[in-house]
Amino acid sequence: FSAQFDHPQLQAAGKAAIDNKSREITLEVDGKNIDLASCQDVLRVAAGSQPLVKEINGRLKRGTITDIFFKAQGLQGADLLNNNNTILKAGFAHGRILVPEAGLSLQEVNGELTMQDGMLEVKNLAARCENSRTYGATLKIDLGRQYKTVLIETMFTADLSQLPSLVRLIPVPAIKKDLSLIKSPRGTAEGKFKLSEENSAYITEFDISRLSLQADYRTFPAPLELRRGMCIYQDLTLSFRELSGRLGRSELSGVSASFSLRHDQRFAITSKGATLFLDDLLPVLNSFAATKDLMRDITTASGSLVLNNFELNGPLLSPEQWKFSLHGD
Repeated sequence: FSAQFDHPQLQAAGKAAIDNKSREITLEVDGKNIDLASCQDVLRVAAGSQPLVKEINGRLKRGTITDIFFKAQGLQGADLLNNNNTILKAGFAHGRILVPEAGLSLQEVNGELTMQDGMLEVKNLAARCENSRTYGATLKIDLGRQYKTVLIETMFTADLSQLPSLVRLIPVPAIKKDLSLIKSPRGTAEGKFKLSEENSAYITEFDISRLSLQADYRTFPAPLELRRGMCIYQDLTLSFRELSGRLGRSELSGVSASFSLRHDQRFAITSKGATLFLDDLLPVLNSFAATKDLMRDITTASGSLVLNNFELNGPLLSPEQWKFSLHGD
């Protein structure tokens, strides 16, 4: 059969067959240039009770399926959409998708979708959210485990003024809590993000290759500005490499740091060539519970310190066990 409709807007061709002996149904459909908005009412009536259709209808608000191939095979009366013999391949463009979990609306969504063997996979996914973009993305969802996400991998360019809303997408509570302390962020970041399932748990990896950030952080009275550097989160360790920027009047350069998010909470910081003004540094140290008590007898500080070389490491919450080496003027 072949057909062309004005509403819903679609062109389709295919075939249907029933084996009288096995009572098995085979259905194949090819389609092109399908307007998704005009198809939603039809899908809601025809298959609105199907969990996958219901999920898609709730999130997908507009777009065009440029081409689609669908094949389903099963016994009469069986659920043809939810079995391992179903194959769905589609290309889509100009989409708009809602992500209610994060309060986001994705625009200009393009990609290629495949559903086979109980797994839904989207490749070459690209989208825009206000001034932020993702591209070259891959998404995998296990349909047999209540649509459980097993992989998200993407390159991104992020408008950091959107950071408060994006923080809700991060599944690691320790990182989410610390990032929520960044107030009034401005700037951009570029890098890679990966969320993967391993042994029934999620592994999260961030790799920020370019960073320009201005923000208020914690209870620092001075603004924080980061002009470049790399940030990586992997294996429960948050690392920063070759950061440069400014905290108040203090110039930060050649700063590298790593923080373990395991129970030991160990950290290490190195810096070369930074210039610290002590009236900026004292409020910073007083903003952390671990060092506030250590600094309780120091009420004022003035002057500056040029760090030729600085190393500090130890358990984050036990400053009396920190080890440090400092060479400066």
